[in-house]
Order: sequence, then C-alpha cells, then structure tokens
Amino acid sequence: MSDTAIVEARHGLVCGSLTISLPAKTWAPRPFHKPQSNGRPPATALLAGKAFGVAFMAPLGPPGSPLQAIQPFNVLMLCLVPGLIAALLLACLVRFTRRPQPIFLTIADAFLLLSLIPD
Repeated sequence: MSDTAIVEARHGLVCGSLTISLPAKTWAPRPFHKPQSNGRPPATALLAGKAFGVAFMAPLGPPGSPLQAIQPFNVLMLCLVPGLIAALLLACLVRFTRRPQPIFLTIADAFLLLSLIPD
C-alpha cells in the first residue's frame, strides 16, 4: 500500500461498501529523538557567576599563557557556532540521506573522540 493510500485509508476511504480504517500508528512518521537538556547552558552559569562577583579565569592562549578572565561573548560563540554548524549538518543529512540519525551520531562521535586528543 502506498503512503497516499494509507493516509486516505486512515481518514476512511470508502471502496464500494467497504470502509478501510487503519490506526494512525501505521502511517505516522517515527518521531526524531530529542535529547534531554537541563536548560542551563554554560553562558547562564558564567553570567550568574559574574553577578555574584565570581571571576572565571582560564589560559586563553597556548599552554603556559597567563590566566585571563572569560567573557560571556567567548562562551556564547564557543557554544553557538558549533551548535549552528551541527544543526546545518543535520538539516543537510535529513534532506539528502535516508537515515540521517545514525550518520549524524557517527560524525558527532568522531568529533567527540577528536576533542579528547590532547593538544
């Protein structure tokens, strides 16, 4: 049965004196898994710390460079840019491949492993 026939059957396609009704589960697309989030991005912790006078310090250059204060802009850009790139990658995979989720997870795992390699 084609997708069109299944959708029409779900709404009660009448064939002569026979009405075909299928549950929505047979034709509805499988929902994409949405990861759970605690709702607190790193920028929130940084801004809250700044409000209470806590200084976040880190070496912002090569190893051995002096500690400098981390600005909210740095945190936002280091979270926002990779997130947007990942979203664009996923959108392209959804558009051009049949199984985007396993491909995306494989690429994400590869980047995770690469991030664990020390400088």
